[in-house]
Amino acid sequence: MTPTTAQAGLDAVILDYNGVIGLQPTTDQWLRLARTAPWPEDDLPAFQHAFWTARTAYDAGHLSDLAYWATVLDHHPGARRLRELRDADTDMWTSIDDHVIDVLHQAHESGLPLVLLSNAPRHLSDVLDRRPWRRLMTHAFYSARLQVCKPDPAAYQHATNATGAADPDRVLFVDDRDDNCHAARHLGLRTLHYTGPPHRPRSRPAAPELTRFPPPGFSAPRRPRHHRRRRLRLPTPPARSTAVSDPGLDPLRDLGWDLHHDHLGIMWNQICQGSLLRLG
Repeated sequence: MTPTTAQAGLDAVILDYNGVIGLQPTTDQWLRLARTAPWPEDDLPAFQHAFWTARTAYDAGHLSDLAYWATVLDHHPGARRLRELRDADTDMWTSIDDHVIDVLHQAHESGLPLVLLSNAPRHLSDVLDRRPWRRLMTHAFYSARLQVCKPDPAAYQHATNATGAADPDRVLFVDDRDDNCHAARHLGLRTLHYTGPPHRPRSRPAAPELTRFPPPGFSAPRRPRHHRRRRLRLPTPPARSTAVSDPGLDPLRDLGWDLHHDHLGIMWNQICQGSLLRLG
C-alpha cells in the first residue's frame, strides 16, 4: 500500500462482480438461453421468473446444474441440453466493463488489495477465475464455494478476513445492489452502491419487472485515443463524507463519473483516492 492510499483511509476494497465488473445480460442473450431451454420466445418474462426463482439456492451451491435446470424447466433436460444450458447461462455473465477494469488496474498498481465477493454458481466461478482480470484480485470468493450468498453476513466475513484489515471501516465494499450494501454497512464496512458513469445509454433487460438483479446501466464512453490524457489529483473528502456538489469533483463529472453514493459518501473513484491517476 502506498502512503497516498493510506492517507485516503482505505486498506482494501471488496467488489461485487456482476453489475460492477461484469455487464448485465442483453436481451439477445436471454433469448438465446430461452431458445436453448427450449422456451417460447414470446413468453420470456415467464422464463425469467422461473430462472430467478431457484437461483439463490443454485448460486449458494445447494443445487447441482441438473437440479437447478430441472427446477426451472419442471423436467429433466437431458445430458446434452444440460451442457448447452449451462454454457449459454455462463456466457450471459462473462462480458465485462473495460472502463471499470481500467480503474482496477490503477488500484492494483497503487498497491491497494482488491477482493472479489460474488454470488455465482460453481461453473461460472471456475470460468471467472480463468479471466485475465482475475489476477488483479488478491482473493476471490464465490457463493457456491462458500455455500452462502450475499447478503448473508457470513459471506462478508470471509471477504473481510481475507483483506487483513483490522478495522472494517477502512474497507470499502462496492456492489450494484442496495440490499447487499445495507448488509455490509451493518457489519461496519464502508459501502458504495455503484450505479456506474451515467452518460452511456442504459442497457434494458427483456423484462425488468421480473429481473431480480436489474442492471444499473454504465459506463461512460471512452475518449478518443488521440485526446490528450490529463493527469488529475483526486480530491480527498472528509472521513465518511463526500459532497457531490463539491466543485473539485467537476473534472470527474466531465469524464463521465457517476457521483451517486450512499449515506457514507464513499465514491467508486475513491478506490484510487489520493494518488495521481491517468483518467480517460
